Amino acid sequence: MSMGTLRLVEASEQPEPRRLPPAKTDATKKDAQLLAELRALRRENANLADKLQDSENRLRGAQKKLRGLQKTRDEVAPNIDFADAEEWVRHHVHLGWLENYSAIDRAAHPLGEYLVGAAFAESVRSLAPQLQAKVWRVTVDVVTRRGRHLHSREAHPLRSGTGARAPEVVRAEDDARCFRYSVGFKAAGARRLHAWHLRDGRVELCRVVTHGDMSP
Repeated sequence: MSMGTLRLVEASEQPEPRRLPPAKTDATKKDAQLLAELRALRRENANLADKLQDSENRLRGAQKKLRGLQKTRDEVAPNIDFADAEEWVRHHVHLGWLENYSAIDRAAHPLGEYLVGAAFAESVRSLAPQLQAKVWRVTVDVVTRRGRHLHSREAHPLRSGTGARAPEVVRAEDDARCFRYSVGFKAAGARRLHAWHLRDGRVELCRVVTHGDMSP
């Protein structure tokens, strides 16, 4: 029986075994997951940056419009020759009462009788127009006695010390108590309006002061 011709196959001619791709380990899967989360966060961050820029643009536009309206209002405001500083104060208080209170509110909260302290007008005149407008709104709340009950005014007695148990500031000649009212609600360093509350129920406007000024 013929065996035919046999040929030895060298090792170098033998086909290499097929290599399978390495199985994904838990660490590899976790890396891929973190990478996907990172990409998602970057997209979210870019979207938030766009929204922030849009909000800032709209804010600048609103501020510009407000400045224009205030300028127009100042230009058309009547040039009144006031007899004295107290007349100037009473004019703005009455105007603020009409502008900020509805007819129903005015009936429920009349201005009533009040006094204007010697230093009050000057403490308001020294402020910027935008801040003066806020002061007049607070002043109306104080004069109508409504400010004592409004949370936004943060009304409380002025005290002679820093502690909560420190004595209240009381005027010697008439036993009037001095109260502090916030000009800007929950605003850091907001101005305060000081007013004397007299025993007969009247209010005397004292001064508009900085947050740290504790003098009547």
